Amino acid sequence: MHGDDDQGLTRTGVERGAVARRRTADRPRRRPGPDHRRSPGSRTLAGHPGRTSRGAPGAPRHELPYSEIAEFVSIAAYHGRIAALGNVHGGAHGNSRWTVWTGDTSTITEYPQTLETFGGVNGGDLEAVVTNKNGPLITGSYRFGDSGLDGGIWVPDRKPVGSHWAQPDPTGTDLDTTRTTLVSVQAAAADAEHVVLAGSTTHLDSRVHQVASVWVRPDQKRWHRIELPGAGNRSEALSIACWTGTGQTTDCLVAGTSDGRLAAWTVSGSHVARINGLPEVRVVQDGARPAAIGRPGLRAIAYDGDADTGLLYESAGRWLRGVGPHGKPMSGVAQGQQAYVITQAGDRRTLSRTTLPAA
Repeated sequence: MHGDDDQGLTRTGVERGAVARRRTADRPRRRPGPDHRRSPGSRTLAGHPGRTSRGAPGAPRHELPYSEIAEFVSIAAYHGRIAALGNVHGGAHGNSRWTVWTGDTSTITEYPQTLETFGGVNGGDLEAVVTNKNGPLITGSYRFGDSGLDGGIWVPDRKPVGSHWAQPDPTGTDLDTTRTTLVSVQAAAADAEHVVLAGSTTHLDSRVHQVASVWVRPDQKRWHRIELPGAGNRSEALSIACWTGTGQTTDCLVAGTSDGRLAAWTVSGSHVARINGLPEVRVVQDGARPAAIGRPGLRAIAYDGDADTGLLYESAGRWLRGVGPHGKPMSGVAQGQQAYVITQAGDRRTLSRTTLPAA
């Protein structure tokens, strides 16, 4: 049996440019750009000379027109190394203008990219940047074939890291959209060794159905899709948090929806399981994504329900409902036994934190 708890969050205001995640619907499609260079099996795309920002540790000093007004939509860090994605809508058609930043806590360098770097006429959207000991990785969507948007992956192609990006061709892999299977990558997370992607697979057979899915890469070479169990008639994975677990496995908490309700799964290596016993939360159609928050000994989910916004967390093997922060969840992270959540209400964003018991 699960119950409610008066677990509260301490709130503090933050500027609008804080780390946040936008829904895909908020970003218009980009218009065609100039032809890109292609080679069999991958695309290598050149950026421009980098702009370096120095000053307050980790605080970029914007120098280019779009980067000056861009909003960070994804930031990743590993052992003092930082990678970030910025986005702003610009130009005559309000297209997304992506900015890419890499560096450390003392220096962050922006490497402006041409419009076609992340797709141009064939581009879909970018979802997240993650980083670990192998360096940064950007994920989103891109159309390689003629069946629709594939799962897109971009990795640094040469030094300095962030200046050039290569995009492996997903054709024939589990990231490939075909005439019978649509792939959608919505989130990504990493531990020190591995990256795990989360999203959904839509099967276009006699019974069209959407299934929450993750993609793992145990050998660091080929992505393998795993459809999540107990996913109901229509489900998708929308958020993921990963860490190195016992036995050096990559453990993850995945949050999403299943048949209109909040759902969650665990990933440990290539083993996946549905989490049972979550307090029931009916989600808002086209509402904010849930935010999965996790590390060893802490698992929580910030959610946007039809009745309230709140925080579910695990304590001694039970999932409880805590007092959630005000506003719609945008992002969440764990540090020690504290959970930090960024929410948005109107034009104001708020950073909230709470200390949670051991899972």
